[in-house]
Amino acid sequence: MIGDKYKYLDKGSPSDKINYSYSQYKGKAFLDEWAISRKEFLTEGQINTENDEPRKKEIFNKEFTPTNDLLDFLLEEEVNFKSYLNKINLWVKRFEVTKKIYSDYNELMRPSNRNNFMDFSLYAKFGQLMAQLFIELNRYQYLNALLKINDIIISNKERLNQNEMKLCKLSVSAEYEIVRDELTKRSLD
Repeated sequence: MIGDKYKYLDKGSPSDKINYSYSQYKGKAFLDEWAISRKEFLTEGQINTENDEPRKKEIFNKEFTPTNDLLDFLLEEEVNFKSYLNKINLWVKRFEVTKKIYSDYNELMRPSNRNNFMDFSLYAKFGQLMAQLFIELNRYQYLNALLKINDIIISNKERLNQNEMKLCKLSVSAEYEIVRDELTKRSLD
């Protein structure tokens, strides 16, 4: 079982919130458990990058924007996501409260339907966005959100189809590299 000692994996997520409150510090043992959960996930199956679809350029041009379109737009190489930081930061705050990524959002980052949150490709893309933001801005709020996103992803690995698995592995791999780099910087590796 993936990371059976890492306590932040819950197959009931995202329907059930994973409780991160008052987490006990466990030092290197915790980091080892975290690393095992990520390595086991990343070594399952192969990533096939063939037939990737082109990304659309559309953001908040209607009452509710599909999350996939929003994330594709923000992940475009040409997009300066710094100009969208207020919206992204609001989105991160909303995620931190709900631990859910919904199928669409309005300009206030509120969903049209609070029951549509089980598309794990959206979690993976949101994770990729959090990784990019952390790498560019070095703000730990994005790494924190990325860790939680990937806990949800790994908790639900049995539910992932092949395309979702490919996207999710990109998110988990980005997180793994970021955390390993951070640990190396602090000589904790």
